[in-house]
Amino acid sequence: MKKKLFLCIFLIFVLAQNLGYSQCTDSDGGYRIDIYGCVNVGGNQYCDRCASQNTLYEYYCTNSYPYYNYGEASCPSGQVCSNGACVAISQTSTTTSTISACPYTRCESVNPIGCRCGNLITEGSLRWCCVGTQSNITSSTQDECVNRCNFQSQPCPYTKCQAENPVGCYCGGNAQTTSYSRWCCVMGSLSYIVSSKDSCLIHCGTTTTSTSTIPSQCNITINRVDVTPQPASTQVTFVAVGNNIEQVRVRIYDSTGAEIFTGNWINGNSFTWNLRDNNGIDVRNGLYYYLMYARGCGREIEAGRGTFNVERGAITTTTTTTTTTTAPSQMSCAGRCGTYDPQAPCQCDLQCRINNDCCSDVCRACPNLPFCQVTTIPTTIVTTIPTTLPPGPTTIPTTIVTTIPTTTTTTISIPASCAGRCGNYNPQAPCQCDNVCHLYRGSDGCCQDICRACPTHPSCLVTTIPQPTTIPTTLPQVYISCPACRVGNCTCLISGCNSGYVEIYLSQDCGKNITSTYNFTGNSITLAPEREGIIYLKVICDTGQSSVCTPITVSLPPITTTTTTIPEVKVTCEKSVILIGEKINCSIQNCVQGTWFASNKQGKPLESPILLPIPPFSIEIGPIISEGIISVVGVCREPSVTSSFDLKVEKGVEINCSSCFVESSCSCEIKNCTYGWLYLTNSKENPLNDDIVRVISTSPYSLVFKPYQAGEVLLTLECYSPYKLTRSQRIEVKNVCSGAVTLNISPSVVSTSSLTRAYISGLQYCEGYNVTIRKDSCSGELACTAKANENCQFSAPQQEGNYTYYACIDKNNDNDYDDPGEQTFAKIEVKKIEERFKFINISCTPTKCMYNIENTIKEPGIVLIRLVSIPEGRIHYAANDDISPGFSGRREVPLLKIRDCTLGAQLKVVAIAFKQSDVENELDRIVKVAFTC
Repeated sequence: MKKKLFLCIFLIFVLAQNLGYSQCTDSDGGYRIDIYGCVNVGGNQYCDRCASQNTLYEYYCTNSYPYYNYGEASCPSGQVCSNGACVAISQTSTTTSTISACPYTRCESVNPIGCRCGNLITEGSLRWCCVGTQSNITSSTQDECVNRCNFQSQPCPYTKCQAENPVGCYCGGNAQTTSYSRWCCVMGSLSYIVSSKDSCLIHCGTTTTSTSTIPSQCNITINRVDVTPQPASTQVTFVAVGNNIEQVRVRIYDSTGAEIFTGNWINGNSFTWNLRDNNGIDVRNGLYYYLMYARGCGREIEAGRGTFNVERGAITTTTTTTTTTTAPSQMSCAGRCGTYDPQAPCQCDLQCRINNDCCSDVCRACPNLPFCQVTTIPTTIVTTIPTTLPPGPTTIPTTIVTTIPTTTTTTISIPASCAGRCGNYNPQAPCQCDNVCHLYRGSDGCCQDICRACPTHPSCLVTTIPQPTTIPTTLPQVYISCPACRVGNCTCLISGCNSGYVEIYLSQDCGKNITSTYNFTGNSITLAPEREGIIYLKVICDTGQSSVCTPITVSLPPITTTTTTIPEVKVTCEKSVILIGEKINCSIQNCVQGTWFASNKQGKPLESPILLPIPPFSIEIGPIISEGIISVVGVCREPSVTSSFDLKVEKGVEINCSSCFVESSCSCEIKNCTYGWLYLTNSKENPLNDDIVRVISTSPYSLVFKPYQAGEVLLTLECYSPYKLTRSQRIEVKNVCSGAVTLNISPSVVSTSSLTRAYISGLQYCEGYNVTIRKDSCSGELACTAKANENCQFSAPQQEGNYTYYACIDKNNDNDYDDPGEQTFAKIEVKKIEERFKFINISCTPTKCMYNIENTIKEPGIVLIRLVSIPEGRIHYAANDDISPGFSGRREVPLLKIRDCTLGAQLKVVAIAFKQSDVENELDRIVKVAFTC
């Protein structure tokens, strides 16, 4: 039921999000570069703007999320961009017409790093146009450019002035100066460095002459991401610090790399998360990862990424004597039934059994919780109640078993057996026999004799795994190792399974003297041994596997405080530059455990970020899909060090070949290779009479060849410039689709609205081609579609009469059916026949299906019943029911054994009727939701 609730909430959330953006309006009517306009989407406005003197960002509406986009347009000759539109030069101001782009585009190659040529627009023809590290600088000589870039060398020393400045005039975190000015202010994209608060107010509050000549440009920049508080207990806020940030969103990942929260775009530069996952459930304490994205100036970029901790502690109260104690009410469920408190040390909600964090008195304080209700109590309980009760109430209830107060010290002895307790949960029993006990451990887990005493229990049913599921013949072995295990801190690595629990024993056979149990998810677990010596660990996986009893030596933490040299943690890849389509291995050195994180730094070479645990100590990245830069990061927790490696992806050589047919011209195009050799040889059969060898001297280069029979050819390219590499591609040569299409319809005499079938034949080498069955002509109403030489089913018309149906195939892909053998026809006769079969209704329980039919068919029929999971479509049960000629009324079909129906899975029932003499044509079908397992 919870899964259904979460699914409904998620669908409502998605629907609400999409409805918010579904209405888009464009004031200039679409993609118009000659008119200024604004797009309104979901309450947000995006207006056309000038990116430079000749470049315009034009916003327009689209049909898919986020329902708007923008295009970068160049103004036509004789026009410039002004106020969000391309206009004639005569329409712009005198100041604008004299502005020209920086004429020197090669100065970057001779400038030092950090002082490079930018695409600034400036008055006058200056020889050097440079961009500093933080603010734009225009200068006229190389020396002056270098000096101005070096001027940006020291950080602003005053970081607290932001709180004292008014809104719009604040301290810039990236403002830099060589002098120790008291005030460092930033307004929009223009930076000022002043020495007094008054000067700051003047610069931020007014528009000076020096800045009015600089054209307005929009560029979103991110300086850093602030995460507060650290650690988080109730919520955490992510703030992107930078310029021109319009919207932000955040994605959260747990320590295993699974995405647990996906945030929506919100206006502003901050995002607050309430520490609940996508299902609305509070997350547990531990380490989490975030990815933050930002929008602005028509662009979407990654704002930053990193880690943060969630720590929810117990609420403490301070008495008048300043003694801090834990609030006693939090250790009890009194007054807290059904609620979850993230700051409490134990819980009283419906999920506490699953999360193993219930308070000890949950069933005494909250007897109405489902897992606390005792349906049946064995009679042996009564016989073991002591005859003498301790001091208590003066009135003893007449029915002792069901009304004994929880404050009594009565000892009830319940055997660790399911005999007579099938389906029963008793919180006082040492083990359980209810239908979900196999989901829990300890006293809430199943008794050992459950399958002997309760053979119909869900965990005891033998399941049949349907084909074609591939199941490994042997499960992987489970191992646990704990290098450098210390008292109070012992990190162990687990292989062979990803979830379960670890038991700690003092005996070497792991059979008695158990001290504690730890749950784990992932490939590692941190224990807290209390004393030095040897302990024995055993891993029990959720999949049923377990490890051997493993001895672990626990030593005291090192006492010495001398500084030790930590080996350098370093991420390296096989090479620093790869090509599109390639794979590459990257590895990390001197890291015991942590997380791999690979994401797009420039462009989109990866479809999605990669988040994996360490170990393993190497990962494979690729194949890469486009140009750009990939940032490969190793976030190491032991030792606590982060290392990264930038991997550049280049386009390389492209080979694009069209479909190839016998006796037809086939073509291939080679791009990005200006010199090399091309070889075309037979790979399968002999499509070519002779090998083809060509010299590549231009890019792109086109190759045209004509194969003479079906098979496969191998194209090999040896490129020497600009890339030195070898590429190969196999090209399949197919026979041309031939033959004449033939149509046969059976039965050809049918009743009104009944089903009949069209059979296709007569075609050769036409695999993959579709044949459409249409009424009256090849442009008429579509009846059904079949593959070449196969068949399809359609319904006859509702009116009596003779009808003609055409079979149509476009063998030569010329978008018509006029060539020989591309169409044919067949006729059917439709009569009004009283025979009919109709499902009235159907319903199912876990033990049987009931359905009602109306049937006038004068021959035996058969009904096929299938129970199918929603939405996967997996068949969990199949049954057949024979129908006598002319039978109408109610039928029942028993369900003997439903396969693999896990708790909470929803099933639907599909019933299909046929004549026993014709199982290819359906009489009728019905589909309904059946029940939830």
